[in-house]
Amino acid sequence: EFLEVPFSNSVLQVSGVLSAGLLFIIGSLNLARVVTVPTGSAVLSHGVIGHLLPRRFFNVTHPMSAVPIGALFGLGFETASQMSAWALAGTMGYGLFGALLIGVAFSMGMVVTDSINGLIVRRMYLAATTMAIQGNWMMTLTVVGLAYVVGIIKLLQPTSFALPISDLGLTILVLGAVLLAFVSALVKAKIRIA
Repeated sequence: EFLEVPFSNSVLQVSGVLSAGLLFIIGSLNLARVVTVPTGSAVLSHGVIGHLLPRRFFNVTHPMSAVPIGALFGLGFETASQMSAWALAGTMGYGLFGALLIGVAFSMGMVVTDSINGLIVRRMYLAATTMAIQGNWMMTLTVVGLAYVVGIIKLLQPTSFALPISDLGLTILVLGAVLLAFVSALVKAKIRIA
């Protein structure tokens, strides 16, 4: 009955519009960054948000330093609303254990996909300079494209034009695009070296 209240539906719609708007802003800022850097030169080592952060955040050496950032993302409105919906769905048939199981499954999925993404990006940046420069361009353009695609999907969700893509499908799309950008940069760098 709680999920049938009009307020919860409008909150989810506003949440989708806000997250889509944020994705469009991030995508546009990164696109402007790529366009202003001369072709073949190294893109700055940090993104648009990096200009707003204090310098001490760039001297992070321990992997556990990412935990507070992950916690902040985990407390984000979109994630919190999805987790609440899944928790409600889980409690309908399986009680507290079902809700906890859904939450743990979601968290583990995020850990796995974010870890794979992090390993791919780390490997790319540790590679040869040519590949790192090319890869940085490829990854930035990939992030821009993904921001726009996911933003459009989010905007269309509450409408009759919603795309029939599941969360798993979207995860596969994002991970596949990042992997394709990495492999493309690797192949292009090896062709230039040879």
